[in-house]
Amino acid sequence: MLGALAVPLAGCRIRLESDAPAFLPEPSPDPAGPAILTERRRVAGLVAACVGVDDPVVARWRPVQVAQLAALDGALAALDPPLSPAPAPRTSAPARRADLGDLADLEFADLDGPGLVALDGLAPRAAGVVVASHAQRAVVLDALRAAGAPGGAALPPLPWRAASEELAAHLIGAIRSAAYGLEVAAAQSDAARRTPMLDGLRSLRLAEAGLAAGVHDLPPRPLGYPLPGPVTSPSQAARLANTVLDRLVAVVLDAVVPTATALHDADDAGDESGGDPPPPGADAQPTVAPEAIIPSGGPYSGASASLLRLTSLAETTRLRCGGAVRPLPGLRPAAAPAAPPTTSPTADAARPSPRSASPKTANPPATTSPPTTPRARTRASTPPPRG
Repeated sequence: MLGALAVPLAGCRIRLESDAPAFLPEPSPDPAGPAILTERRRVAGLVAACVGVDDPVVARWRPVQVAQLAALDGALAALDPPLSPAPAPRTSAPARRADLGDLADLEFADLDGPGLVALDGLAPRAAGVVVASHAQRAVVLDALRAAGAPGGAALPPLPWRAASEELAAHLIGAIRSAAYGLEVAAAQSDAARRTPMLDGLRSLRLAEAGLAAGVHDLPPRPLGYPLPGPVTSPSQAARLANTVLDRLVAVVLDAVVPTATALHDADDAGDESGGDPPPPGADAQPTVAPEAIIPSGGPYSGASASLLRLTSLAETTRLRCGGAVRPLPGLRPAAAPAAPPTTSPTADAARPSPRSASPKTANPPATTSPPTTPRARTRASTPPPRG
């Protein structure tokens, strides 16, 4: 009987040994999955907590949170293999409805110092949507606190960091361009709009100074950048502020995946070489409160957190200057129309306008993508020896 089965089994090349591999092996889980699933649970909890809350601030941000949840679901579906969130467990109805303080506490989840520093460990495939979702929660948290919510807290003032000199210079160029646009807009605004513009401008200059501490031979700040047109009224000034800040948000979020890739590669290189040297200017960061210094595994800790903080800073300033509420780039529905192209100040590709040229008539260049650096230069190197 066994002999009769031997021939067809041999023809099918089926192994009967105990050490034969599984006929249909389980696919390896995507390393990006856990971080996206965790963030998805947070946002799903926020959406559920907002049900039944009768407040204009909550109503204003509900479509953004729904789009945020859909973007995370889309990121899970794009993994290899795709993942789907587990159905929410059945729970009894809460004793009371959530208030603004409860929602602020939920938005603040993992936006403290350790939570922000942990973003450096994200897999590159997860980094884009997870950092954007964290930044979106920071923006909503700011709106809740402005409405009087007692919960949550401000983002901790971690040192400004970048994963490489090239990325730092790229971000500085985008900050300088947006800051110039804010300067022009503030000069033509009424007092109500001028205050948030100047507040945002001061914060952008601090971010620029912090990032500049890690860049060798940074060019001086240009005298100006091309503008899309004349700015002679408060309404034109408000449009200019909205444009330059919206472009800054896009440039910063475009740098998230290159940053995650650089950190990932540099960690591998550091493991092989026994560690990384401290970045130039690591000791020249602005002084912050002792409780804001979060112990971490290396001097570059916080590069992803800096992108989140810069995104939140630009977007909250845009909203305070009268900008419309909408999801951040990377979280917007696919069917939503993209922002119209503009010739506003953009990133470091924007050339300064010459002294003799009018910024109103100069032609601004196109926006550039974040730099990609070779593995050997993914971290800022120490200054070359003198002499």
